[in-house]
Amino acid sequence: MPTVFILDDDTNLLAALDIWLSGNGFKVHTFSYSGDLMSALNTSMPDIILLDVLLSELKDGKNVCTELKQQRQFPNKIFLFSATHISNEELIKCDADGFIDKPFEIQHLLYTLNKSLQRNDW
Repeated sequence: MPTVFILDDDTNLLAALDIWLSGNGFKVHTFSYSGDLMSALNTSMPDIILLDVLLSELKDGKNVCTELKQQRQFPNKIFLFSATHISNEELIKCDADGFIDKPFEIQHLLYTLNKSLQRNDW
């Protein structure tokens, strides 16, 4: 069962994603604060991380992605998601593997995650 970590400061969205993704074959861990996600990475390695771009803390999803990919050498897929679109240059700069627009259709999210896992031969 693939594992996904999700960081977003919207607890209602986290709860909904937990239900939807758990019901579709994912083991889901949700986080409202980047520090909690970073701590969890010390003991668990998710197959995919979803990061909200705009967070209510000093770090945003782009900063977290940069730290994970460039400093911690996180080997798996990281997707940013937001209602505010970001440029391809920003995605490249933080080493994100993709971007998902909010609001999103759950089927599109599932397709994106499953396609990503197929490329990793999960």
